[in-house]
Amino acid sequence: MAESYEKLSFVSESCLDDQTYFVFRNEEGKFRLIEASDYRSYRLTPGLILMARVREKGCAGNEIMELMHPYYKEGIAYFFVVVRVGSVTYNDRQIHFIVIKDEFENEFKIRAVADNNMLSPGEIIQCKLTEQKKGKLHFSMVY
Repeated sequence: MAESYEKLSFVSESCLDDQTYFVFRNEEGKFRLIEASDYRSYRLTPGLILMARVREKGCAGNEIMELMHPYYKEGIAYFFVVVRVGSVTYNDRQIHFIVIKDEFENEFKIRAVADNNMLSPGEIIQCKLTEQKKGKLHFSMVY
């Protein structure tokens, strides 16, 4: 199945069979639906233009595979505020993490190296978006 990118305009939110969907319209006027639950943090407003990765789905047309974030772009670095630094033990190994917050008050947990225990809440760090999947954004710290 071939994948491509499509520019979509957010139209509305709609319910169908007890499931909530976001409704989009592409440049050709065709409608696209995607389950809303994974993308609530995107704070969509009618008329907002987004890119989406779509794939061909037989004679049914195209379906949205991934809705690209309206603000964050993969491979680009952004500034975040450190909320807290910590570690957990998993399979007898310590895994270090940093919780960061963006200007929209969204929090993200990123993996860290042990040296990052020197960071304090309130510090500003730079992180890059490495991947987005099902509305979940994955960042890594820029060293």
